[in-house]
Amino acid sequence: MSNPAVQIDGLSFSYPEYYAGQRNPVLKEITLSIPEGGLGVVLGKADAGKTTLTRVLGGFAPRFTGGTFSGRARFRDTELAGAKPYQLLETAGFVFQDADEQIITTRCDTEIAFALESLGVGRTDMGRLVEGALDFAGLSGFAGRHPATLSGGEKKRLLIACLKAIDPPLWVLDEILQELDPAWKGKLLDFLHDSGKTALLLDSRWSPLYAHHDAGLFLLREGQCTAEGAWVPPSRDAILAGEGLLAPVRAEPPRNGEPHPLLRCSRIEFGFPAPSSFSLHIEDLTIQEDSVCALVGRNGSGKSTLGRILCGLLVPQSGSVEWAGPQGLRADPEGLQRAVGYLFQNPDYQIFLPTVGEELSFGLRRQGVAQAEVERRVQEAIRVFRLPSEGTPPSLMGYGARKRLQAACYFLLERRLLILDEADAGLCYTDFASILEALRSRGASILLVTHDMLLAATAAERILVLDGGRILSDTRGLPAGFPEAGG
Repeated sequence: MSNPAVQIDGLSFSYPEYYAGQRNPVLKEITLSIPEGGLGVVLGKADAGKTTLTRVLGGFAPRFTGGTFSGRARFRDTELAGAKPYQLLETAGFVFQDADEQIITTRCDTEIAFALESLGVGRTDMGRLVEGALDFAGLSGFAGRHPATLSGGEKKRLLIACLKAIDPPLWVLDEILQELDPAWKGKLLDFLHDSGKTALLLDSRWSPLYAHHDAGLFLLREGQCTAEGAWVPPSRDAILAGEGLLAPVRAEPPRNGEPHPLLRCSRIEFGFPAPSSFSLHIEDLTIQEDSVCALVGRNGSGKSTLGRILCGLLVPQSGSVEWAGPQGLRADPEGLQRAVGYLFQNPDYQIFLPTVGEELSFGLRRQGVAQAEVERRVQEAIRVFRLPSEGTPPSLMGYGARKRLQAACYFLLERRLLILDEADAGLCYTDFASILEALRSRGASILLVTHDMLLAATAAERILVLDGGRILSDTRGLPAGFPEAGG
């Protein structure tokens, strides 16, 4: 490859030593290149070093994290590694894995305008660019919305809109596809290709869309990188499958016997106050015991809102939510909250204690479990979910590890129904399959909210399609004509 646009040579990075068992260096002699206008995809499991690579390329690490790096990373004639982030504003745009780390204002339009104002863009041009970026991201009418009211996928699209307004030639996107609905996955990759952008995407799963867009692949394994050019089919597929990056793990078949209703909601009506115009209308929905049900739909279709109503976090304006207590199905808000657990898209909304051990033991202590039993169960959860030692601060763990910790807390609490709101995002297929298997081993039914259609078709025996706040279909397997592009 002559004169590649992105050239990374021998890049290594180590964080400061914070706790025993920390892997250093996190990146080890990374070397890769991407041609002008090309798409490069770095695939790797959670904690392989993908987010660290993003932070080094953007000048965020070691400037804001501490640590040391060696090697070089360039885009055209611009040095990336070691640069100050503001120096790269018009050269390279970044979308973080955790959108909440990046969004800083209280309106969607001012979020887009913030960087433009820093660049000295005039008011008239700024208004035009903001309006065009919102329209591009499918967020027209969202100008006055607080970003906190957006769904996870809509937050990612807001950050895409920020990049569209600045229009840098290099886009670096960390785990961008998994929170976007199937239509938006394709739209984003089509835009990057058609606009001639050079792009580096970091992902914990292979997507068929990458083959369609002729992406160059790089496997990141424990901080070391392998280029696709060293693989020959079918060895590439074998390597990706071995890493859990290629395809979902087939779930166990539905159990025999007539299922009993576990939860039922009827004539649910819910709407958010202005400026949001979204409303949810669920005529009837029943979830059975001992089942896995997938809930899919476009960004902003109401999946998280429905999930929060089903667990009692939101109270509908009308209608009822009943759960199966000792006397059968009945409306009991307190009992509902004890029976149903909800795993937020962002694990940091639920992790709040200073160590892994304290986080895992909190719910057990609240239930009055004896100290010796608490310690035994905590050690079991650490083993099953492959967590670091109980003294490790969650704030120093990777995003995927924090998701495993989040799931481990509910594994210990033994809820009858668990709503996993995009809990698969940022995890490879085998990592998520192990979480699903562990939670199911305690007898929990699962409502899986996901944008990965292959995962939904593989893991769930029943699929609900939600659009515009209404259930469009309730089928076994994906309905005919529904897009099947993976994460």
